[in-house]
Amino acid sequence: SGNYGALQTQISQTAATIRSELSDQISGVTNQITTTASGLNARISAIQIGGRNLLHNTSNQYRTLTGSNWLYGTTATDMWTSTAYYHDGAQFTYSATITNTSEVPVRLALYCYDNDQKTVLKKAVGPTVGPNSGSIPTYVSITIDVKTWFLCSDIETLDGEASTFSIQVKDEQLEEGNVRTAWTTNPDDIASQFTEVNATINGLQST
Repeated sequence: SGNYGALQTQISQTAATIRSELSDQISGVTNQITTTASGLNARISAIQIGGRNLLHNTSNQYRTLTGSNWLYGTTATDMWTSTAYYHDGAQFTYSATITNTSEVPVRLALYCYDNDQKTVLKKAVGPTVGPNSGSIPTYVSITIDVKTWFLCSDIETLDGEASTFSIQVKDEQLEEGNVRTAWTTNPDDIASQFTEVNATINGLQST
C-alpha cells in the first residue's frame, strides 16, 4: 500500500512536470508566432504599391540611348517629375530593363531637387549593370521630404568612354511606392493617342 501511494505521488509529480514543460513550450511557440506575425505586419505595412507610370512616352519595346564620353539619359519625354501633389515621406520607385551593349557600366539614378531644379537634396542609385549585360531588370527607390519639389530620373554611366556608345532600354517607369510593378503606359499618353485617332477619323469623315 505504501509503495502504491509512493508510485501515485511520483506519477502525479511527473505529470505535473510534463504539463509545466509543455505549457512553457506552448507559451514559447505562441510568443514566437506573435513576434513573427508582428514582424510580418510591420513589413507589410511598409510596402507601398503605386502602379501608375509617371513618365511619358516610354515603351515595353527596346529603345536606344546613345552617349559620347558620358551618358545621362531617358527614353521618356522628360526626366523631370513634379512632386507638388505628394506629401512628405512619399516613396518613389524608378525601374527599367537594360541591355548594356556598351563597354561602360550603367545604373539608374533618382535625384531629389528643390523648387529651382538646381540644388540636389538627395540621390539614390540602383545596382550597376555591367558592360555587355543582356536584359537586366533593375530599379531604385527614394523617399522625398518637404523640401523636394522635383524628381529627376535618369540612366547614367559610371565611367567615361572615349567614343560614342549605346545601350538598349525598355520598361522605363517611375511610380509612387517602394515596390516595382510591371510596366504600364502613362494614362495621359493613352488619352492623347485616342484624341489623335479621333481627329484622324473626323478628318477622314469630312473628306
